Amino acid sequence: MIRIHNDRLVIEIQEPGSGYQRARFDWSGICQQIRLDGEHTFCSQEATAEAPGTEGIGLTDEFGINTPIGYDQIEAGSWFPKIGIGFLQKANSDPYNFFYDYNIQPVPFHYEQDRNDQVSFLQESEILNGWGWWLRKTLSLDDTDLIIDYVLENRGEKAIMTEQYNHNFIAINGETVGPDYQLNTSFPLNLTVINGGVQVDHQNLNLTEVPPAFIYVMQPDGGGLQNVEWRLIHQPSGHGLQVYEQFPLHKFALWGMSHVLSPEFFAWIDLQPGQRQTWQRKYTFF
Repeated sequence: MIRIHNDRLVIEIQEPGSGYQRARFDWSGICQQIRLDGEHTFCSQEATAEAPGTEGIGLTDEFGINTPIGYDQIEAGSWFPKIGIGFLQKANSDPYNFFYDYNIQPVPFHYEQDRNDQVSFLQESEILNGWGWWLRKTLSLDDTDLIIDYVLENRGEKAIMTEQYNHNFIAINGETVGPDYQLNTSFPLNLTVINGGVQVDHQNLNLTEVPPAFIYVMQPDGGGLQNVEWRLIHQPSGHGLQVYEQFPLHKFALWGMSHVLSPEFFAWIDLQPGQRQTWQRKYTFF
């Protein structure tokens, strides 16, 4: 276990490949628990015994949930890139399925931690089927802020075009997800409700009930928005988090169950060979 900490925050981070080892989520920088002032917690897990998932937990990144790089360009049995993991083997001619456990050719990470309040994860792939990349993810603390800086460079021969987001598996102090939670955004919400009960008032979203199954709503077009903010608060306690997404917004979605709520803000990655892209997320806990 890797820990970064200061006087206010303690972040427990999985060492890449030591916990999560499946074919969906980025193996680096998985924050499985966050503690504020020694008592308030913010992280939950994706799955329950009754509703098994893909082993997501806490702050967990993913590249290519809907736009897997190169998947449609290769034949079954060949390998396509899954940044943050390595290369996955296409099993058959079916569409990509992020729930499927593809065979993995992992690309190793190494991490650098020269002070208590910061750690960096680095991954450099070989070039396979024309794709290759270099990824650096740095997590640092400043009072009650957790800052995640991303740098991705295309070191292959083919373009990299995909989306990236953090799943944000959240339950504030373990409190049940339902009407006690409120989500506020810095932009007007224009949502498509796929499942579950929500009430939207301009920039505020409330759940109308404890989800009996799951909720999923989405705003599929970022509409040119850039550097958006959002705030999730457990209203009875007043505890929560505010997040600054420092990139052009590709799309927004909200998924949740009674034990977890996941606001998802997507960045679009568009890199020609030799190009580099940077973006940042800053979490403020209160």
